[in-house]
Amino acid sequence: MDLFEYAEKTQQQKQEKKIDPESRKIYGVGELTSGIKQLLKQSYGIKKIWVRGEISNYRGRHQSGHMYFKLKDEQAVLTCVFFRSANAKLKFELSEGMEIIVGGRIDLWEKGGNYQFTIEDVMPAGVGELHLRFEQLKKKLQQEGLFDQNKKQTLPQSVESIGVVTSATGAVIRDIIHVVRHRCPYVKILLYPVSVQGDNAQHEISQAIEWFNTVARDQTDVLIVGRGGGSMEDLWAFNEEKVARAISESKIPIISAVGHQTDFTVADFVADQRAATPSQAAELAVPDMVSFYEEAQALMHAMFDYIVLKKEHLSQRLEKLLKARVLQDPYEILGMKVQRLDLLKDKLMQMGKENVLVKKRLFEHYPMKLKLLLEQCVQPKKAKFENFAGQLSALNPLAILERGYSVVKDQKGKIISKTQNLKKEDILQIHMFKGEFECQVTKIKSNN
Repeated sequence: MDLFEYAEKTQQQKQEKKIDPESRKIYGVGELTSGIKQLLKQSYGIKKIWVRGEISNYRGRHQSGHMYFKLKDEQAVLTCVFFRSANAKLKFELSEGMEIIVGGRIDLWEKGGNYQFTIEDVMPAGVGELHLRFEQLKKKLQQEGLFDQNKKQTLPQSVESIGVVTSATGAVIRDIIHVVRHRCPYVKILLYPVSVQGDNAQHEISQAIEWFNTVARDQTDVLIVGRGGGSMEDLWAFNEEKVARAISESKIPIISAVGHQTDFTVADFVADQRAATPSQAAELAVPDMVSFYEEAQALMHAMFDYIVLKKEHLSQRLEKLLKARVLQDPYEILGMKVQRLDLLKDKLMQMGKENVLVKKRLFEHYPMKLKLLLEQCVQPKKAKFENFAGQLSALNPLAILERGYSVVKDQKGKIISKTQNLKKEDILQIHMFKGEFECQVTKIKSNN
């Protein structure tokens, strides 16, 4: 074998060694898909990855509880599945067009032949999750009318006992006790200690509100529900729907005192009154008896000063009246009045005598003239009177009855003037000039 033959044989052997028997293997669809799935899992399914995009083709929660939608950006679209076991802990609602950040793993759905992203966690992009949950719950409760002012209860004017739902060890209860004892020492404080943050806080707070409304309702005039300041996460128990509905359903007026003046929670919007701080809540809950006492003292002093001034004024007036002449010598004044009365009496008597004398002289000196004057005045009046008397006598119904006529009436007192108004056996009353009698109709004769 020469050199050329050896080289050709060696080259042929090398080419035969490069041919892989696996390259000639024919795969089934499922086998190939399974291999691809393994490759995806090895590359993207071992650890959680995070993807940002906009929700598209979202149809809400499926009957199975799963969620199916797509994430898209300007360059591509990613099919996503959010299984029920994972979305059960979702604290806010997804919606079409919402930009979110999802954490999960790449997988391949073999029956569909599509790769998909299996979501394990979701958070809103650009807006904090807690803030988004706050806005969504606030909008929901507002649409239900839980924030309406006409549903708010008025705080009582007179308070004997207040209930407090807060931590037993925080500064809130100490501030409330201090303010209440300073403003109105006789008011009782009933504390229901609860956790004010953490997963179990919402259940304890709502349970405390229900307890006051059932067990201690007759002993509680107003409720203070709150805690001190903190981050949004610390205050979150007061943004839970369960707490909001417990406050809304309370028959006892509730003052919300959560955080500081700049902090706002859902509980603040639902409560009957919102206080900027727990101390202000205590001021709203109980009247300031110290101020009332000071005002009462000032009013009492003012009344006393008024009485003293009034007494001095009346004393001066009495002293002035006692110096009056009528009280100094009343008999002198009465004597003068009696004397004047006697003079007037004598004058009247004198005038009466003079009038009688004048009349007597007139009758003595002018008797015929007076008689003539009287006859001239009286005679026309007398004739006119006699004329009127004759007319009245002619019109007098008794005069007609005296001439033999009578008046017929039925039993109801109605005058009967026609036989058409009668029927047999009617009882009639007959009125005559003197007396009356009853009769019964036995026969009727019409005369037209």
